[in-house]
Amino acid sequence: MCCGKFSAHLVELVGLRSFADYYPNRLSGGMRQRVGLGRALAVDPAVLLMDEPFGALDAQTRDAMQNALSEIWLKTKKTVLFITHDIREAIFLSDRVLVLAGRPSQIALDLAIDLPRPRSRHDASFQKKEQMLELALGGDASGTGDADGAPATPEKSAPH
Repeated sequence: MCCGKFSAHLVELVGLRSFADYYPNRLSGGMRQRVGLGRALAVDPAVLLMDEPFGALDAQTRDAMQNALSEIWLKTKKTVLFITHDIREAIFLSDRVLVLAGRPSQIALDLAIDLPRPRSRHDASFQKKEQMLELALGGDASGTGDADGAPATPEKSAPH
């Protein structure tokens, strides 16, 4: 595939065909994230490392990007190492979730996410996985604190 066709393929893959001729300053935050994802895919990596890539996006754009990444994964089957502190995001995007705790960090929980794709955040089995991770973290579903609102700590999230 020549460069022009490959670029067009990537633009299509990340859902920006209608915006291919736009200058970067005319793109929204979510569109810029899609461009970044396309750039990462352009080098055809064996593993795609994504460290909190959607953390700065608003909730609606974040959901859209999660859906887009899920669709891209279904098409490319790339290995993705996705780092997040968001339980729902981890379950929605992953086949396996590792919870790290302690200093130095160690794997406190290794949970298989064996839910069919495409996934629904409202499905009972999705919510069951969410509750399992919530309990493992000793807090709420956001992974940011316990039931009393106190921050989650490695001691609380480590298995006993």
